Formats: sequence, structure tokens, C-alpha cells
Amino acid sequence: MIAFQAQEDISPRFGIFKHSIFLKKPADLLCDDSAPPACAQKKHEDWTMVSERTAYMMLFILGLCLLAGPGAARNISAGDTFFAYEDSKNLDFSALNETVFAETGEDLEYLTRYTNDNPNYDIENQFTFQKDGTAYRIQEDLASYAYRDEDFGTYFAHFKNGSVSDVEVYLCKPKLTLDIVLADSHTVSVADQTVAPSTRIAFKINSGKVGLSYRDGDAYAQAKIELRIPNGTVVSGIGDVDLKKLNLTAQTVYAGNDASLKDLEPGPYSVQAVWDSPESFDDYATGSNKICFTISETGLSIKTDRESINRNYDFPVTICGDAKKAYYLYITDAGIPANRYPQLKHGQPGVTPMDGALFSGASDTGADTLANDERAKDADGATVNRTAAIVTTTTSGTRTLGFYTSTATAAQAYTIKVVDPDDVSEHAEVTVRIEEGELTIAADGPGPYFFGDEIRLSGTSTDSNDVYLFMTGPGLHADGVSLVTPAKPTSDGAFVRRSVECDDTWEYCWDTSVLADTGELGTYTVYAASADTNENGYVGAKNLEGVNYQSISLEFPRPSVSASMSRTIIRQGDSLRIDVRPTGNPPGIRIWIFGENGPVMETITEQYYNRWQYSLSPEETVNLSGDYYVIVQHPMEDEVFDVRPLHPENASDLRIIDTHGTVTDLGTLSPQDAAQTVADTVSSCDDTAVQLSFEVEECRYLFFDVSFYSNEGRIADGKIRLDGWSNFPAGTLLDWTLTPYNETTVLASGETEVRSISSDAWDVEVDLSALDGGNYTVTVSGPDGTVKDSLNFTLYGGSEMMYPESGDYGIKYAFVHPSLAEPFGGRYYEEEFNTLITLIPKNSEGSPFPSDNDLKIESRRDGWSAIRYIIEVDGNKITSGNEYGVTTIKGWSLAYPAERDVQVHLRAVCEVWDPDYFSWYSGEERGKDFNLLTIVQTGPDGTAVPGSAFMINKSVRPGPSQAQNVTALSPGWNFVSVPKALAAGNNTAAIFAAVDTAGHSIFGYDTAGRQWVALKAADEIAPLEGFWIYANGSTTVPLTFSTVLPSQPAERNLSTGWNAVGVAGAVAGRGGGGRLSPDLGWATSARDALFSVNGKWTTLIGFDPERQAFETAIVSGGSDVHADSRQVYPNQGYWLYMTEPGTLSGLAG
Repeated sequence: MIAFQAQEDISPRFGIFKHSIFLKKPADLLCDDSAPPACAQKKHEDWTMVSERTAYMMLFILGLCLLAGPGAARNISAGDTFFAYEDSKNLDFSALNETVFAETGEDLEYLTRYTNDNPNYDIENQFTFQKDGTAYRIQEDLASYAYRDEDFGTYFAHFKNGSVSDVEVYLCKPKLTLDIVLADSHTVSVADQTVAPSTRIAFKINSGKVGLSYRDGDAYAQAKIELRIPNGTVVSGIGDVDLKKLNLTAQTVYAGNDASLKDLEPGPYSVQAVWDSPESFDDYATGSNKICFTISETGLSIKTDRESINRNYDFPVTICGDAKKAYYLYITDAGIPANRYPQLKHGQPGVTPMDGALFSGASDTGADTLANDERAKDADGATVNRTAAIVTTTTSGTRTLGFYTSTATAAQAYTIKVVDPDDVSEHAEVTVRIEEGELTIAADGPGPYFFGDEIRLSGTSTDSNDVYLFMTGPGLHADGVSLVTPAKPTSDGAFVRRSVECDDTWEYCWDTSVLADTGELGTYTVYAASADTNENGYVGAKNLEGVNYQSISLEFPRPSVSASMSRTIIRQGDSLRIDVRPTGNPPGIRIWIFGENGPVMETITEQYYNRWQYSLSPEETVNLSGDYYVIVQHPMEDEVFDVRPLHPENASDLRIIDTHGTVTDLGTLSPQDAAQTVADTVSSCDDTAVQLSFEVEECRYLFFDVSFYSNEGRIADGKIRLDGWSNFPAGTLLDWTLTPYNETTVLASGETEVRSISSDAWDVEVDLSALDGGNYTVTVSGPDGTVKDSLNFTLYGGSEMMYPESGDYGIKYAFVHPSLAEPFGGRYYEEEFNTLITLIPKNSEGSPFPSDNDLKIESRRDGWSAIRYIIEVDGNKITSGNEYGVTTIKGWSLAYPAERDVQVHLRAVCEVWDPDYFSWYSGEERGKDFNLLTIVQTGPDGTAVPGSAFMINKSVRPGPSQAQNVTALSPGWNFVSVPKALAAGNNTAAIFAAVDTAGHSIFGYDTAGRQWVALKAADEIAPLEGFWIYANGSTTVPLTFSTVLPSQPAERNLSTGWNAVGVAGAVAGRGGGGRLSPDLGWATSARDALFSVNGKWTTLIGFDPERQAFETAIVSGGSDVHADSRQVYPNQGYWLYMTEPGTLSGLAG
């Protein structure tokens, strides 16, 4: 027989449903084994004998049947649910159409889903209806449809006339969710658990709306369980329990009830529920989640992960046995009091404490007997509460329960036992050892301490949740007292209790001012105990039995005071700081100062934590001179100054009064005697004091500040402001003069007033517009003319503008310091030149700078801020720059109309190294000029415009064959030396005759005699010896070295202690990069310079004459700033400390 079968051809979403037919000859197409005998006989006839007419009739009838679809279909009415992956031919929406037609008279055209279930919004999805006889079916194939998440939900009936009804149906996605639960409760899951073979389970299947809504006549949707066993095989049954064709009659169904795992082998299992029917669900819908569990054959056991713990900590034990089974658990009797046992924690699930009850009702009565005989009992034989329980395991056959311990728990081993009430032979035990924890206490700081201090007490405790503090000490109850109320003894329960934190630490900030009432100094002992009571009552110093404790002793002596000064010798106008270090927390410290200007008395308080200071400002010291004596007075415990001025409100009354009422007049005493009298009077009372002294040198100074920062990088209106430092009192008038360099003709002069002490103390304004280009000197002098300083400068421009030959700019002013006419005289044979320039971006005819040209500025210095500039237009700042050694100013920022006032204010810092002193310069280079600064105009192509350069050059002296060696002196004290022998006739102190020493002597130092030696003019200036010389201004001293041959390196004998020395320069080429001078030699490391006394010296200290301060010490074998690899210089003096005598030698002749 030949049959036709219809095949559905589905185009993509919203496509057309088509029919096609193909031939098929199936076996048993019309009959099956249950057919009547006549049909069965017909089945075996020779089909070739059937007449052609009969065959065509059968084909016609079969075709009609296929076109008509299945005879039974799921009827979907308004409000019903249909599902994804259903067979479209098995759904009939006629009832839905009847509802819609009855209301509107229109037939269904579509089912439409809208955004937010609102027909006024966009269409999310749409199904098309096709009328099949009397049935209304969805044209699309729901089984293989490509669904999106937004396709599920509410669908509205859509009519052929295009209108939408409010009649709804729902499309849902069939979904299965699986869990495996205990058969007896249906609530406890065994997912991811290990279970015993005796466990009985059920499969919990949730199918959502499928179970609630899917009905095909009397048929339900069906699922089956697929169980993957340890060998990888998938089965759908456990023993005789069939897990296929499970009807989903409700949202949640349970299958395989009481399935016993004894029918399965031990090992891991995974389970999934899949669709069994309808067939389209099986073909397209996904299965459930997978559940895993493990079957394990384990006997009864008990274990713990803490076999030894400190007292006051919890510990767990875990029982392993059959699932959901009750067991007996107890601590075996240890023969100790009831309160010393570990205790079962309260409120644990699956744990029923047997407090006041015996174990009973076991199926094996021997289990009751064993457990009741062995469990913990008190001295009277009564069972101990919280030591025994009935414990029920979980679905995995385990149960973890906790015990807690306390300070009262006895430190020993305990046995915890578990017994199977169904079989006394099934039992297990575990031993847990409880250790006594540790307790510590410490106090911040090394002490001593003073009444009123806040002392931070802290420590650790692994023995208790709380720490109890008390103390003993002079005059206190022998048992101990509270740290807060010393009058209350511990026998009254007076403790300070501190909780132990989760990290086992505790702390307490103790205010010791409570001890001031006792008034007794001495040693106090603070105890930290793990409990406040024991079997004898409250604990105390004499009752600590059975209690873990530690103590610490704290010393409370009388208060004291110490003090120091920032310097013991200062100059007038220097600041002075007195640092005071009192103990005992006084409310104040009194400072007494006695000197030529009368006494000063002031009380100071703590500025911030443990910092006490008293300072004399420059304004206060500027008029002081001579010796001054300081008394620092501490009021002690009573916080009252026992020595004080009789009438503090009257500064002219110099009488004092002490605590005894004795009055002493200090007005008739010298400053030193007055200070000593105050100190002696303080000592006779309850107070204490410390004595200090300092000296104020009567030494005035003034000098120019050559940083020029006060000019803000500009010359203003043709005037330059030169300011300086001074220690003259404010209001002092200084004289100034302007002369040509190295001449005495006064071009301008005036007075300036000292405004303040130290920096920016005074200033002089020089009018550059009144000067011609050249070299000049500005000198500032003190009132008597003995203190003075000079500043030399070179000026370009001035009264007449300078223009490059072909440049479109002019130099109105170019101020250069120091003067280019000065010889080199820098301490390290280098010079730094500061240049202030006012540049006008117009040519000599007044035409503005071309916008397509630029100005390139190059300074002989490589570093940040080497060049700074400000562009002003009509007096307003337009832009500025802060650049390295080379910068370019774009023409468009300079090209303003001719009538605009455009000025460029330029500041450049330039450096030049004296070529006579550095080996990298050739002999030819040493006689050439050095370019400090170049300004050049560049064209559009970036090349220099010929003839447009303005250059500042430094002329240098002839080469070294004609050079003279010099020692440069700075204003103030200088520490100098010579590295080798001077020529006869030029080797005495007479070489310093031209130096203005302001009346100071030149000093050498006699180490053996430990005394200063003032040099006479005839005294020799020996090599490798350090000399101190004072210069009233910057100057140089020519040096003429001996040329007598043969010669030997210089030597000098040194004594133990401090020696004033010089060092010899290294031979050229051996200095490792040091600086070379013609005859002085290379600068070298301290280690090399002192090689001849290696191992005999410890410290080398140089002096910086520019700062008038000592340099950081060099230490033999030191590191970082103290490293002995630091360079030393052959014309400088040094303090050298020798641990034993030695001979210092030079490195070259």
C-alpha cells in the first residue's frame, strides 16, 4: 500500500504554513496486534491483488484524514495556558474564537504579545491563526519555533479587522526542577550530600504550570528520572521502583517514594529529570537541573578538629553515622566538680540535652546501661547537666555540635563518646585536651611614671573572656584595691573588668591621678586575673589559688625636670630655643633669665604632647650681649611654685619670696649671682630646678641677598630693588653708595632703614635708567661704617637702549651679578651669574616684532627654572614661562601693534667653571671668553637671523702658567689651610695683612695644650694645619707655593683628640673626578686624604663660611651623608678627631 504523509514547512518567524506530501509504505500502517481477526487476515493478503480503484479510494480517504489533522486536540479557551514546544496540530483555539466572536462578531486572525502587556505599545511577537474545518490552529510550528525570552507571557486575541480584544491566553515555557529529599519528610534535601545506604529518598519534581494546566483529554504530561550510576551507565529505576512515565498531575509531585539506596552500589551519583511526554517536549524542551549525591558505607565515628585547645575557647565534635538517626552522646565521668566540665552549647539543632534525665528506650537496652554508667556525674552521683544529649544526624549522616569552656573548666583531657541505641556494639569516642590559657600584662613606656600620667595597660588572654585588674602599693589595702577607687579593696568586689577582644587582646587606659590622694610615692603592682572569684571568694593579692594571673610593677618617683638649648653661643639677632623635658605633668614650668639687660621671668605650658619650649626671637636678642643665666623651675607634686617674684606686677621690683616667707632682693646681685640665688632658694623648698647659660656675641652683620627673588624676575620702571640680611635693630639707618667698579666716585647715595631682623631686613633701590652701560658697585654700611657689604654688577643698556645689528628687539636693561669684571673667586672655582633683563620687542625704528619670527634664549645652565620670563602689555601680565636652559618665545606672543607698550622681563641663571681649575679644558680654551647668555631672533625656517644676537660673555684670565693661586674668604669666620709648603718670604701670617678682620685675631689650635693660639705676623702658616680667620667682607688671599726642588709631601704630627687640620690635594689624574686647581691639587675623598692615619681617626667636620655653620660630619667607615667617600678640599680647614697619635701626610709634593 502507498500512503501520503503531510510535512510542515515553516519559514522563519511569522512565516507561511505550507503542505507537501511524500510517499511512504509503512509496515502495519492500518492494523496492529489488537485488530479484529478479519483485519488480521486482511493484513496478510497479497496487496498487489487490491484493485486500482480501491487503492485510489484509500489514498483519497487517507489524504482527507491527514489534512484534517489529529482527531483529538487540546482545547484552549480564554485565560488558558499553552506551551512552547507543543504540537501546533494538537491545539484547537475554537473555544477562544467563539468567545471573541460572541463579543465582536469577528474571527481570530492573530495572537499578539505586546511590550509590557499593553496593546498600545510595540508588538513583541505574533502567531497567525489558520482555520482547519471547525478548528482554529496556530499556523507556526510551536515545537521547533525559535523562542526568545520576551516571547513568553500574555497574548491578546487579534481580529481580522485589525482590532484587538482584551481576551487573553498565556504562553509558557515548560520547565522541570528536581530535588532529592528524604522520603519521610519530603523537606530535607540530600543534594551534594554523602548519605548512608540505609537512607530512603524521594524525587521531588516541580513542573510549574505544566503540572497545573497541561491536560490532553485524560492524559498528563510525563517525566522520567535518569540516574547516572558510578560506572557511567544511565538508568531510570532503583531496584523495583520504576522512574519512567511519571505523571505530572500537580505543580510538584514526588516519585520513587521510599526508594532504598541499599539497592545501589557506593559511589557518586548524578540525577536529572527529563520529559517523557508529550513527544514534542521530549524532542525540544530541556531537562531539569542535575543533582549530585554520594553513597558511602561508613560506620559510626566521632571526631574533632581541635584535639587540644586553650580554656575559654569553644570546640566542635562531629558524629558520622546513618542519615537522620538518633545517637547517644556524652562526656565520660572525669571525677571533677560539675562546674569544671566543658558544656554543650545551647540551642543547637538536632541536639536534645539530657539534663536531669537518664538515657532510656533504646532498642538495644545495653546502650542505655552503658551510657548512663559512663556519663559525667558530680560528687553525689547525680548526672551533670549540659554534658549528655541525644543527637540526630542530618541527611548526610553527620551532625556537628559544639562545646564551650570557661575559666572554671578544669585543664585536663576529656573523653566524648557516641553510642548507637540500636546496637550497643556500635560506639566511638574522641579525646579533647583543655589547656590553661595564657595571660599577659604590659604598660606603655619604660617608666618611671608620675601621678597624673595616663598609662595604657594592655595584654593578651587566651584563658578568659574578661580580665580583672587590681593593684597593691604603699598605703593601700594588702589584698589589693580598685584602679579607679583606691579606697575600695578587692574583698568588696572592686575590680576594673576589661573584655578580651576577638584577637585575644585587652587594654585599659589608667588615669593615675587617683593616686595623688594617697600622696605616697614608690612601687605599685598591677594585677591582671582571669577571674574575679575562686572557691574562696573574691580574688586578691593573697587569694589567687586556681586563678590564672600576671602582674607588673610600676615605679612612681618624684617629678623632675631637664632642659637644653638649641645653641650656647648666638649672635645678636639670632633666635634661641630652650627645650624643657619635665616629668610629673606639671601645669606649668617657670623660666628665669638673668643678664645685663635685667631678669626675665615667664611661665610656659605644654605646647603639644610632651613638648615644652621657650624661645627668644631675633627681635628679643638683637640688643642683647654678654653672658646670660637660665633657671628652669618645676613646681613638683603640689603644682605650686614655691619661689616666685614678690610683686610680679612690678617689673622693677627684683625681690623674690619662697614658701617659708623669706624675701630676697636680687637687684643688688650680678646676673650670675642672682641666678645662683634663685637656684639655691628653689633647692631649699619643695621645688626643683635646672641651670643653663648662653652667650650673645656682640657681632653685627649685613649682606646682600643675591637671589633677587624679591624682584619677581623683573626690573620695574628702570629701577632694581636690592635687599639684604642684617641683625641690626629695626629702625637702624644704613648708608649706601653707588660707584663705578673698583672706583671711589660716588654716583648715587642714600639711606635705608632696617625693617626687621634677618632676611629682607633692608633694601636699596638703584635707578638703572640714569646709568650708562658698564660695571658698578653698590655698598651698604652700618651706622659707624665698620660693618659693610658690597654688590658688584654689570649693566647693559640703561640710559640708552641697545639694539642688535639686525634684530627686531632692543635691550632696555640687562643687569648681571656678579660683575663680569670680577675675577673668579668662588669657593669651588665656579661662579653663578644672575641676569635680569628688560627686552622691548620692537626694532630701532619702532616697528613691532614680526609674528612669524621667534626669540630663542639660551642660558649657560641646564636645570629647571634656569630661565623665567614674563610678557607684559600696557602694564598687564599676559603670559609667563619657567623653563630649562633653552627656551623659545613665539613671535605671535610678541607681535603687538607699535603703539602698544610691550615688555619682556627675563631672569636667567648662568654658571661658569673657572677653566684654570679643571682638567677637561685645553690650554687654548682656558684663555677664551665664555658665553653666559644668548638671545637670538630666528626666522620662519627656525634658523638664526644674522646679526640679531645679543650675548653676555664672561672674560677669563690667561692660562694656568700665569695664574696665581688664591684662598677665597667669605664674610664672617673662615676655616682655611694650605696643602703644601709656601715659598719663603710668603709663608707667614703676614699674607693675611690685607684682610679686614674687624679687629679679630687669626687663630690656630694647640691640640696638646687644648688651647687657642693667636697668630703673630711672623708666625709660620704651616701646611696641613687649620687656621681661623675673620673677614669683614668677601676677599681673596694670594698664595705663593715653594718651587724648591727636590721636595717631599707635607707631614704633620697629630695628637689624640680634636686637631685643626688641612688636607692635601691629590696628584692630577688620581682624584677620581675631583676638582683640580693649578697648585692646590685635586679634591679627593676623606678616606684617601686621611689614608696615612687610617684606623686612628673617627670624625672629620668642615665649616661652611657662607652659612657660618659646620658641615655634616664625615665618619670613618660611615654611610649616606656621613660616608667617608665624600670629597674634601685642599684649601679648607677641618676638625679631625684622633683616637691615638698619628702622622698626617700629603698625597703629593
